[in-house]
Amino acid sequence: FQTYPSLPIFTRLQTHSIKRSLQKLGLHSKDLIHVRGELLFLAALPALKSLAFPFLRVLVDIRGAGREELIDFQKPHPFIEYFKLRGYSQAYKALQQAGKISVVSSSLANYVSKNTGLKESTFSVVPCLAGESFSYNPEEGKRLRRAEGIAEDACVLIFSSGGSAAWQENDAVQHMCSPQWQILNMSRLPIEGENIIHRFVPYHEVPRWLNAADAAILFRSPSVVNAVACPVKFCEYLCAGLPVIANTEVDLVTDWIHTHKAGFLLKQPGDIQQFSRKDFLQLSGKDIAEAAQAVFGVKAVVRQYIKIYNEL
Repeated sequence: FQTYPSLPIFTRLQTHSIKRSLQKLGLHSKDLIHVRGELLFLAALPALKSLAFPFLRVLVDIRGAGREELIDFQKPHPFIEYFKLRGYSQAYKALQQAGKISVVSSSLANYVSKNTGLKESTFSVVPCLAGESFSYNPEEGKRLRRAEGIAEDACVLIFSSGGSAAWQENDAVQHMCSPQWQILNMSRLPIEGENIIHRFVPYHEVPRWLNAADAAILFRSPSVVNAVACPVKFCEYLCAGLPVIANTEVDLVTDWIHTHKAGFLLKQPGDIQQFSRKDFLQLSGKDIAEAAQAVFGVKAVVRQYIKIYNEL
């Protein structure tokens, strides 16, 4: 179906597009519907009502704090912001009618609970996932290092990002510059600094580069948006066996690193200078990857969704 901006003037078009697509599918009352996001669920409700589809067969999959993302980072025109915020308020009320609700973190469950009045225990926590190609493969990493002329004993930190979202602290990488670190910047935006190599590659090549690194960088800005998040890059780093250097703005990241000894938490980016490559090598990449695959691996996440489907 076609998607439209989440504004009142487009609501009927969005609902009509969803309804038309469901009719083409030959929707049956025993089917399940998995909706990505609370705003899309709000738009789908009239279509589902007109087709007499039971709401108890619907899973709404909430990925983040959309309202705070709008206020803190998107900052649209006040007129547009008003209607979008109104849409979120309506969407949170509409969630009362969903059969199941999944969220990507325990912190997001708490956030949605406060906004809807629904009990936190009613939400299923299903994290973001890393594709099957993200796996621990140190031999592949050694081959890539040799091919790229990276010394075997060089300490390589990697910063990977497919976008330039405002809630990411890309500038943190600049404050980590040092003669002892070789930093691979794999984001779209070049980052200037000592010993930084800019190398943005196609997504299917990213797993190889992760295996060539000693640790990964993940810094986020202070915001509810980050506190409740489950960053996909974090899942990918871990599933590739990489220790993660992060700040404490993402609850899930903080808890995971503490619990699984999967990296180091810093107050400031410059605090990285107190560590050496030896500190990262003492962390078991194999253990990090195994623990992560059991939670963030695609097979593990699919099993969680199937469990929810069976409960609808």
